[in-house]
Amino acid sequence: MFVKKGLAATSVEDIAEAAGYTRGAFYSNFDGKPELLLELLRRDHDSAQAKQRAIVEKVGTREQMKARAIEYFRRQFSEHDGFPLWVEARLLGCRDAKFSGTL
Repeated sequence: MFVKKGLAATSVEDIAEAAGYTRGAFYSNFDGKPELLLELLRRDHDSAQAKQRAIVEKVGTREQMKARAIEYFRRQFSEHDGFPLWVEARLLGCRDAKFSGTL
């Protein structure tokens, strides 16, 4: 929902409905939308780190590793579904000092 509508335009009701939960279930797990955004970013970060480790650990020449890394990062910006979440977080951090301190 954050990617589709943006953080500000996405309501808690939108999130709960898309996830198949109630508003109460949302608030039993998160204090608000910024906390959910941080959790999504943490998961995305963990996944990205695992993929980057695999690039480094895969056997091959230095040139092959470099080519894999370049391809990975090219895809991160052009194809990665989570990239807009990082943009949302950066924008929120520019506007909200409290959120910025959590990044």
